[in-house]
Amino acid sequence: MQRLRVSATDFACNALFVVMLVANLSRTLRHTMWRDELQIFQLALGSGSLFELFDRLKYEAHGGLWDGLVWLVTRVTADPAGMQVLQAVFAAAVWIVIYRWSPFTRIEKFLL
Repeated sequence: MQRLRVSATDFACNALFVVMLVANLSRTLRHTMWRDELQIFQLALGSGSLFELFDRLKYEAHGGLWDGLVWLVTRVTADPAGMQVLQAVFAAAVWIVIYRWSPFTRIEKFLL
């Protein structure tokens, strides 16, 4: 069985990544949503089905993937904070993928 060796630099970088991740997640969850952010939540909340939601999206200027995910959130909760949690989960997942598996140097990863 091999012992896992972690250098002080690796430990410091990992700790900095966790601190940045926690700071951004807490910032996202405390963010007060604006009218344009709440518009899709209200559309999703008022739609009884995905078909009804997509019918209402013909007046929107963007695709429906995010809107469909928000519609799923509105089936669980009527609180807009659920949309923030969904966004925070996606943001954390992207950060982890970039930090863990991207071919960039450490400095480039933190700059991203």
